[in-house]
Amino acid sequence: METISILLPFKNEEAYIQECIASIKAQTHNDWQLIAVDDHSDDQSRTLLEKEKDPRIEVYTNERKGILPALQTAQKHIKGTYVTRMDADDIMPIHKLESLLKLVRSK
Repeated sequence: METISILLPFKNEEAYIQECIASIKAQTHNDWQLIAVDDHSDDQSRTLLEKEKDPRIEVYTNERKGILPALQTAQKHIKGTYVTRMDADDIMPIHKLESLLKLVRSK
């Protein structure tokens, strides 16, 4: 399988982060790497992510620099063949990674 790296910058997304992560873990394509970058949250977002005992989930910290520097931090840790981005308050449809991979392979 080909790994898809998912870049997830976040700040203060405690209300949404667990549902977001659950939607990623439910993907039909399960060869993924989640690179979550905390932009210095004041809530429990990071703690909730760190409780996930999935080796595919990596959590890093950025010190209040904003979304672009958070994505640049994430970029340094990409291991996948392909890359996609997600916001922490979104839910990923169950077939999204599989569909993205099919689309890329058809080109």
